[in-house]
Amino acid sequence: MLLALDTRLLCNLLLVALAAAPAAAQAGILDPGFGGGVLTEQISPSPSGDFAFAVLVQPDGKIVTAGRARSAPGTPSSFAITRHLPDGTLDTGFGSGGHVTAFAGGPRCVDVRLDAAGRIVAVGEVSGDVGVLRLTSSGAFDGTFGTGGLVQFSWAQNSTDSASALALQPDGKIVVAGSFIRGSGQQAAVARLLANGSLDKSFGNKGIAALGSAGDGGNVEFGALAVQPDGKILVGGRSGSGARWSVRRLNANGSLDGSFGSGGVVSTSVGTDCSLSSMALQPDGKIVTVGSFLAAPSPSPWYLAAVRYLPGGTLDPSFGAGGVAMVGLECTPRRCVVQPDGRIVTGITLSSVAEHTHMTLFRLLGNGAPDAGFGTSGLAAPTDPGGTAAREILSAVAIDPTTANLVAAGISEDAPFSTGVMRFALARWLGN
Repeated sequence: MLLALDTRLLCNLLLVALAAAPAAAQAGILDPGFGGGVLTEQISPSPSGDFAFAVLVQPDGKIVTAGRARSAPGTPSSFAITRHLPDGTLDTGFGSGGHVTAFAGGPRCVDVRLDAAGRIVAVGEVSGDVGVLRLTSSGAFDGTFGTGGLVQFSWAQNSTDSASALALQPDGKIVVAGSFIRGSGQQAAVARLLANGSLDKSFGNKGIAALGSAGDGGNVEFGALAVQPDGKILVGGRSGSGARWSVRRLNANGSLDGSFGSGGVVSTSVGTDCSLSSMALQPDGKIVTVGSFLAAPSPSPWYLAAVRYLPGGTLDPSFGAGGVAMVGLECTPRRCVVQPDGRIVTGITLSSVAEHTHMTLFRLLGNGAPDAGFGTSGLAAPTDPGGTAAREILSAVAIDPTTANLVAAGISEDAPFSTGVMRFALARWLGN
C-alpha cells in the first residue's frame, strides 16, 4: 500500500505550525541551540568542493563528521574529518583547529565510527585502494594501526576499488563493505580487519569475502552494513536488475549463512524499481532497511520505502503492509537509525522546497506508520525552507546519546549542480 504525501503541503503546514507553536520544544523542529539548527563548515579555500558523507555523535555529545575536502571542481580531494562541540562550535583541541585532512590526490572518506577506546575509525578510498584510517581521540594519527594510522588494501588484483560502509565488532575487529570493478563486471565484497589493522585471515579468503556480481544481488554501493551481536554480518544493496533490493547475511567466517532467507540471501520487490540505501538493527534482532522506489516505470519520481525483516529473513507482518511501508514522499533517502523506543528515523533530501533540495528527516512508528508526533505527519522541519541555499544534500544521520536529538550531515552549496561553493553541513533536530 502506498501512503501518498504532498511534500509541498506538508512543508507549508510545518512552517505555519512552527510559527504558531508555543515556546515548548516540539519533536522534529530544528534545534535553535545549535546555530539556529544548521551549521556549515568550509575546510578548503574557495571555491570549495567539500562534502560530508558520514557523521557520529560521541558519548560526550561531540560531533564527528567525515568526508572530502576539495579546493575546486576538478581538483584532487583529500580525506577530511571535523569535530564540533555540542553547541556546534569547532573543537579546537581536535586535529588542527578542529579539522584533520590527509591523503591528498583524490581520496574521500565515506563512513566513520568510534571504537571502544574512543578512537575514530574512518574508511574511504586512498590511491586507488580501500583505505582505513584510525585517529586518537585528539585527532592524531594512531601509530599502532597499520602504517602510521593507515591501512590500504585492494579487493582483488587489477581492480578498481571503492568503499561504502564501516562497522565495528565488540571485539575490536573492523568490518568494511564496498565493491570493485574488474573487466566489465562489478562485484561486492566485505573485509574484516583485526584491531591492529591487519586483514583477519579467518574471514573469507585471507580477510576478504567476495559476494558476487550486481546481477545476483551483491551490489552494496549505498553502504548498507550491520553486525549482529553474534558476529554475523548483514550487507544490503540493489540487485542488478533494479527491480528488487537484497540483504545477505554472512557467518562470522565470511561464508553465506544458509539459515537466513534462501541460502543466505533475501530479496524483496518494492514498486517497479527500488534501491536499498541503509540498514539498522533493532534490539529484538529485527532488521530495518530503508531505500527508494518508483511507483511507476521511469521517469517516475523516487519515493521513500522501509522494509522490516524478522531475524530469520522473512518479512515482518507487523510492519507496514506485510513488512513493507511505502511512503509517497518524493525524496532521496540515505541513512536510517532506530531510536531506543523503536521509532525509525531516515535522513532524506527533499527536492520540492522552493525548487531546491534540502536536508530533513522522516520518522516512522514501530509499526511502519508515519509518526504524527514528529514534525508534520512524520516530516521534520527542512533546512533552509526559504531557499537561501541553492542545494543541500543529506548523507547521514546519527542519534545524540546525551540528549536523544538527531544530527545529520551533508553539504550546503550556494549554487546548484556543483557550480558553487560546497561546504560541510550539519543540522540538529529535537528528537523528543
